[in-house]
Amino acid sequence: MIHSSALHISFAAIAITTLPMVGQSLPVDSLFLAHRLPVEFDGRRASGPGWDMILDAARGAQFVMIGESHNVREIPLFTLQLFESLHERYGFNYMALEDGPYAVEQFVSPEARGDLDSAFALGTRYVQALQFWNDQEIELLAGAGRVSTASEHPVWGIDNAWGTLHILERLAQLTPDPERRTVLDDLLVESRAMEATRPDGNGRFISEGLTVERLRELHRVFENAPPEASRLIGYLQTAYEIYAARINRPAIYTANNRREHLMRTQFMSQYRRALDNGDHVPRVLLKFGQWHAMKGVNWGDVHAFGLFLSEFAKSNDMASLHIWTGLINEPGHFWTLNDFADYVALGRAGSPDGWYIVDLRTIRPYAAAGQVEGMNDELYKVIFGFDLALLIGSGNPATHERLARSVAGR
Repeated sequence: MIHSSALHISFAAIAITTLPMVGQSLPVDSLFLAHRLPVEFDGRRASGPGWDMILDAARGAQFVMIGESHNVREIPLFTLQLFESLHERYGFNYMALEDGPYAVEQFVSPEARGDLDSAFALGTRYVQALQFWNDQEIELLAGAGRVSTASEHPVWGIDNAWGTLHILERLAQLTPDPERRTVLDDLLVESRAMEATRPDGNGRFISEGLTVERLRELHRVFENAPPEASRLIGYLQTAYEIYAARINRPAIYTANNRREHLMRTQFMSQYRRALDNGDHVPRVLLKFGQWHAMKGVNWGDVHAFGLFLSEFAKSNDMASLHIWTGLINEPGHFWTLNDFADYVALGRAGSPDGWYIVDLRTIRPYAAAGQVEGMNDELYKVIFGFDLALLIGSGNPATHERLARSVAGR
């Protein structure tokens, strides 16, 4: 294992000897190769000089953000290992995910927190509650609840709701009122039928079963309901409005912008709750898609949630660390960066035979000065939107074996 002090020395030497002097240029793929280190990961434990560099880079970070490629088997498992190490070394006690708040609350409730069987039972009961429904995502939710020592709410869902059944069932529990139950029962019948399986072309109740009129009716019959009911209906309303906007292409920008704003506001709601519970400087590991995780204007032309995190950490005299991910596979296996012309230069820094972490930070001054050959808009966005690039050799699709068995056996 290389100690952090040795890493500082070695990276300084690389910067001096391999980066271009004034007036010179170097190929971008050579720069990626010069600033990579190997990472060992067996599915449970990580090690190696690249792993040490990640942990060293996170030392002064209040927030560490993984910009993931969704539904990759290795990424939730790696995220859990990273959370364990950040918790042990630096006191990270919270994780935030690209899921709705109430869905995540159920997975880390006192009854389910840290228990893998309970987590899989919830994943089986509410097949559309999570955006990414796979065995590894369930393991991550259970594992994070087990690792964290926060008194409550160790994992935060800060995106819009994806499914409806888990919310509608809770609303039904909150009221004995016959009129409210009649409205809910009608919704529940349709929601259970549509959310018995993952969408896969079958449509989603949140955008096709709900309507403006049905939401108005929910608001009417729950007008004087407890705050929890109003909060849950608000989740349905917001999600419906975000997804309904996607029907009209010019409105997609508005929907994307609103979604990034929602992530900010729901993150701050959870953050303030952690402050109220006595954590004076909550440190959070986040796993989101690359659109949301980057620092800057994302591929949807809106200011990404990751930009807010970066600036917020600075306001606390700390930093944020943003990690981009990509797969390096043999042709024909799942997918690989080398299939995308804009990313081939970065893909050359990886290998199907192993994992590598590339330090993007040292390349930025030269990219900004126009001294990097082979640069394109996509690589420029990655270099300035993220700090590190994790190249996963021989990555695989996420599995659904245990979830599928459980659903089939219901």
